[in-house]
Amino acid sequence: MATLEEFKKSRVARCVRATITYADTTAVRIFTLPRGARIYTWMIHVPTALVTGTTTFTVGTKASAAYFISAMTAAATGTYMPDTESAVPGHTTTALTEVYATVGASNTAGTIIIDCVFGLDVERSIR
Repeated sequence: MATLEEFKKSRVARCVRATITYADTTAVRIFTLPRGARIYTWMIHVPTALVTGTTTFTVGTKASAAYFISAMTAAATGTYMPDTESAVPGHTTTALTEVYATVGASNTAGTIIIDCVFGLDVERSIR
């Protein structure tokens, strides 16, 4: 199998984006990755920081709530990339994969924009 860097050079990068807020304290489906999606990276944009409560969020699957991103803080505005240990770079989906996000409890404000950048193992329409 090609390394992630070799794979990136030979594929079109695609991105899906979702927005979650402080009110999303139970898992909410944010998007579905197609079969054969190989994750390059995640980018997190925090236009409004989480305040007052547990200022972290997770991104995962129905079976594993923190599979992709585990307890990442969103206590300050800015753009962040999760560390590679938690963001599963190079992960390739083997079926349609629903992605869920959950925000920590008791916040009174906050908005998080989540981008997942990926390529497809075989180029095809993702509709």
